[in-house]
Amino acid sequence: MTVRTPEPTARQADLGLSARLRSATSEAHEGAEQSPFMAKLVEGRSSVDAVLALMVQQHVLYEAMEKVQGSLAADPLLTFVHDHSLDRSEALAADLLRLIGPGWQGMIARDELPVMDATRAYVGRVLEADPEWLVANHYVRYLGDLSGGQILGVLFGRHYGLAGLEFYRFPNITKVKPYKDRYRAQLDLLGSQHPEAADRIVIHASDAFRRNAALFGELEQHVAA
Repeated sequence: MTVRTPEPTARQADLGLSARLRSATSEAHEGAEQSPFMAKLVEGRSSVDAVLALMVQQHVLYEAMEKVQGSLAADPLLTFVHDHSLDRSEALAADLLRLIGPGWQGMIARDELPVMDATRAYVGRVLEADPEWLVANHYVRYLGDLSGGQILGVLFGRHYGLAGLEFYRFPNITKVKPYKDRYRAQLDLLGSQHPEAADRIVIHASDAFRRNAALFGELEQHVAA
């Protein structure tokens, strides 16, 4: 897919890629965070079933992302951010096993734990194995898991009795803030060495948040049915 890349303004060009990503995605990020599905989850007005439905989507997506990222680990763009310490698919599998039981994978296969159309579309894009798109989604998903995701883990324990979810634990990252600082520095280095790719990564990151918002909208309809 060809992405038309607008020329960055002089002010944007002075910013590192990490700051550009934060600025350019703020509106789309806020839209996803404030979706009715996520608002109810955060405020304790939803259910364990809604959390489980979200976790199923996350597992399907992260499993696909991590397989593709592994196959492209030597890519000159992905090498800036790829780190197995961030992998989430095994943690999600452990959570689903604990909360649902050993038959959880079969339940997904039989559509007893449905995979949303938005998730399938997201996975389809993952499988295109576009390094620029993957870097953008790596930033959106994994840095999000290390940031707001930590708050979600606490709230899910408080509101729904789901304390100790493995998804929100990063046992190989002992100090989260220094790690996030190094991650952002890697993004800035990528941006300085690959400026044209960086422009497209910024565009793709907003698309990632819009995909999340679409998924949350579909999940809201699913849990309300």
